[in-house]
Amino acid sequence: KLEATVLANSDSTFAAVIAPNMGKQIVALQAMLEQMATNFPGSFAGYELKITESHQSTKADTSGTAKAVADTLATLISDEAV
Repeated sequence: KLEATVLANSDSTFAAVIAPNMGKQIVALQAMLEQMATNFPGSFAGYELKITESHQSTKADTSGTAKAVADTLATLISDEAV
């Protein structure tokens, strides 16, 4: 699905941003976490990090934002990176 969207957009004269969240605060948080994971992998090794999210009761699936943050946090807690 994502690959088809990227491919369809690559031949277009229009730009598109594909992101789990477009809120500027969340984008900034994700960018900071990704930079930290790149520069300081394993810096939280030995710690337990948790994500708690809340949504409206009708939300059917897990947040893409939470999944993206969890992937980045996994790099920060990885023992292999230390």
